[in-house]
Amino acid sequence: MTGIGQVELCRVTTADGLLLDGALRIPGGPRTSLPVDACLLVHGTGSNFTAPGVLEAFASQAASSGIASLRINTRGHDLMARIPTQRGSVLGGAAYENIADCRHDLGAWIGLLSERGYRRIVVVGHSMGGVKAIYTLSRQTAEHVVGLVALSPPRFNHAHFQRHKLAGQFREDFRRADALVSRGEGEVLLQVRQPLTIVMPASGFVAKYGPHDEYDIMKLLPHVHCPTLVVIGTESAKNVPAFDGLREELERIAASRTGLNVVVVEGADVSYQGHFGAPFEHMIDWLSHRG
Repeated sequence: MTGIGQVELCRVTTADGLLLDGALRIPGGPRTSLPVDACLLVHGTGSNFTAPGVLEAFASQAASSGIASLRINTRGHDLMARIPTQRGSVLGGAAYENIADCRHDLGAWIGLLSERGYRRIVVVGHSMGGVKAIYTLSRQTAEHVVGLVALSPPRFNHAHFQRHKLAGQFREDFRRADALVSRGEGEVLLQVRQPLTIVMPASGFVAKYGPHDEYDIMKLLPHVHCPTLVVIGTESAKNVPAFDGLREELERIAASRTGLNVVVVEGADVSYQGHFGAPFEHMIDWLSHRG
């Protein structure tokens, strides 16, 4: 075990000109003997690179094991935010982000790690951060990325939400949002309740959760070409439609696809409260068995 080392605040400029901040944690001792030099930690909806929780624990465990970690902001950090650019600022945060733009954010951060000499990077995304990691790595090959770990990535599948017994609020909210968009009032802010409680423009809600299913991880995972580990908590599916049946679907795909592994954390929900250490331990076990 090594010391916690040092923490360095970092900033990148994305390909489309946004400025994003993060924190690189460098262990105080030698690098790990495992096949990973650094982990890129991607926050979930409404979170950011300083938030307490499972990724904070992950970064501490990584430092103790000789692995660098970079906790980052995407343009979807916090619920609503002004994102600086080189020519002013733009609306951002979870309410205003376009999920597809995450490829610019993650690409910039992967580039920073590569510039610092890290050649074996594992991208670790929590919740929406897992969706962003899967989306990005399904769209482009990232040099020096040797693995992907998605912690409780929700499935955005419109038909599933529409028919799920617990998704009545989603159906109501989507009808309201779709009607506003149809009337040309897509910028009206709505308080929506599912898949999570958040305020966002009607157009953003339709874009993220509409029938095109652009961010459905079951469609994206077959196009991810690096080894992938998906971690799911058993409590997630009980109350959240986005996780209902997801474990079974993932295990079905993993049974026939080399490079995809699924592990389950008993008793854990999406936040991993009470199980903060489990995701890192599962990653280490996965990497160890991969050699």
